[in-house]
Amino acid sequence: MSVTSEPAKNTAKIDFMQWNIWPPTIAKPMGEIIRETLQQFPPEFSLPFTWSDGPNDGRFGPPVKDPMTIYCRLPFGANLDQNPEWSVSLRSIIHDELGLVEVDAKRDQLAAMALELRSLAELIDGALNDLA
Repeated sequence: MSVTSEPAKNTAKIDFMQWNIWPPTIAKPMGEIIRETLQQFPPEFSLPFTWSDGPNDGRFGPPVKDPMTIYCRLPFGANLDQNPEWSVSLRSIIHDELGLVEVDAKRDQLAAMALELRSLAELIDGALNDLA
């Protein structure tokens, strides 16, 4: 199971014209194709650790060891079962953000994040209690 996503509000559009890597005859249609593909098939996100009690990650990779791992599946494979996936740890994102902000200046935002993470932990604990 995975969750689909949507573009962030006020995000820039996908555009390879200014990169000066490809000629405009390639860059323009490539950007249009990728934009249209992502509109029809948005990236999907999942927590593969929930499947790590078996022989794989619920897809085709080895079991995941970090419970905070998030997979991002992009719709650019040969078919829906062979889409490329990226992996990131929520823990590493949080560590990175904490290193970028002045904690005092962002006290309210960090407190709200901590509260939401505790709420999610309580949700998981509740699901575990339901299994008991």
